Amino acid sequence: MNLKIIKYKLLIAVMTMMLVQCERFELNRILKVRTDSITNITAVTARAKATIIDAGPKKIISHGHCWSLSPYPTLEDTSHDLGQASSPGSYTTDLTGLQPLTTYYIRAYAFNESDTVYGEPESFSTIKDTSSVVPHQTPTLITYSADSIGQTTAVSGGNITDEGDDPVIARGVCWSLVPIPYIETALDSTSNGTGSGSYRSKITGLSPGNTYYVRAYARNKYGTSYGNMISFTTPQDTTHPAVLTGAVTAVTSNSATCGGNVTDEGGSSVTARGICLGFQPDLRLENARDTISGGDGTGTFTCYLTNLISDTLYYVRAFATNASGTAYGALENFRTDPVTEPEILVDIEGNEYQTVIIGDQVWMAENLRTTKYADGTALISGSGDISGNYNSRYYFTYNDNALLAEDYGRLYTWAAVMKGATAIDANPSGVQGVCPDGWHVPSDSEWKQLESFLGMSLSDLSLWNWRGTDQGTRLKEGGNSGFEATMGGHRRCTGGYQNMGSYGNYWSTTDDGGTSAYYRQVGDLESKVYRYAYEKCYGLSVRCIKDED
Repeated sequence: MNLKIIKYKLLIAVMTMMLVQCERFELNRILKVRTDSITNITAVTARAKATIIDAGPKKIISHGHCWSLSPYPTLEDTSHDLGQASSPGSYTTDLTGLQPLTTYYIRAYAFNESDTVYGEPESFSTIKDTSSVVPHQTPTLITYSADSIGQTTAVSGGNITDEGDDPVIARGVCWSLVPIPYIETALDSTSNGTGSGSYRSKITGLSPGNTYYVRAYARNKYGTSYGNMISFTTPQDTTHPAVLTGAVTAVTSNSATCGGNVTDEGGSSVTARGICLGFQPDLRLENARDTISGGDGTGTFTCYLTNLISDTLYYVRAFATNASGTAYGALENFRTDPVTEPEILVDIEGNEYQTVIIGDQVWMAENLRTTKYADGTALISGSGDISGNYNSRYYFTYNDNALLAEDYGRLYTWAAVMKGATAIDANPSGVQGVCPDGWHVPSDSEWKQLESFLGMSLSDLSLWNWRGTDQGTRLKEGGNSGFEATMGGHRRCTGGYQNMGSYGNYWSTTDDGGTSAYYRQVGDLESKVYRYAYEKCYGLSVRCIKDED
């Protein structure tokens, strides 16, 4: 069969598999919320925080907190509704009307059209009410809707209808790119004198094409009160690009994926685009913790966020730059997962292996070195010329030196790896083969999933030879993926060993329909990843993947 036709059919099969996997991933997503800290506790009030960890596959109709005197409050108890949500992120609820010296239980909640989920319950106790009279009152006020909205300015304000139990000493508005701004965390605020009544506030320093959230505030000596929250969106600058921020996905303890879409280049060509990442809601290129390039021009792009800190709140937004300046997409936020202790894998001979989570996969972080299958059946120690022998289940130790197996693992023929299983390119492969119980040999498609998570483009995934950009560097020992590819070399069919310390070669369960099977190679001096096929009588290294739960 013509090689071009084979490549074409392989490309169609891979793309179909990826589409099926993407659809299955989306359908398998579930709505998740977490109850976070309870702060600012007084005799009658408190502030509760929570996080939407995963927005699930359907639109969130409502989210918020519910609380009661029982350990597991539900929506049938007292609750505060914050309305719809479209993406993961943190939120805050101010609890009022509590009783002094009382223990309350609170849970975060969210529901869509089919599911209602709760976070784990947290408890807190209100403090003693030390006043002998009605608590002192802070001001009561409303926020005016915004008008005169321009690309960088707008006008809002407020109306103080009651000063409370002492005169108002400060008033104005505060605003942010995230809902429910407070003076302490807002991008900025105005100062509009003292006293009661209505006032107008000019909001400045805005950026085109962004949604801002505003609340009026007023302070007397007993505290600060806020009016209702309003929002508005500044018009796009037609000379600047128009860019949208994509959803944050594939969040782990140290990585995530985000992207964007440049829908309009503006008055000149987009020369740079990507994602900026940081810790503050006024995120821009100049104060970003990191900037990840997404190329140039219009259209969608994907960026991989790595080297993140575990259990930490991050802000991200897409950007696009042309000759007129830089435009930004909407601000998104996410929290990385807490660090979990790496699982130690033990094979039937008692060999222990470090493991690593990379995206949605759990990989061995060391080369396999067993001489037995998980059922106790022994493999055969191979030797000599085995050219043309594609069925014998041989293992080899480099240069027949058993001391090297501890650091470099052992080498296996493809028949030994597969243990009689038929070649397959499914994801997951379902072939336990030479792997310990609960683990399996990766298919070519599973290697592609790993490479894709590390940033290899779709167009490169199905190519032969050296592909990608820096994925090989990230897979090597000391790379930032944790894969720690060991350069175990290989054994030729005719006998003899080569390239220990220079190249690592890893089998897959996928073959070419004949006497060769696909493998991956990582080179000590190479930044890319090599994909090709070796004769099945070669001896190569093995890395196993944990079965799906």
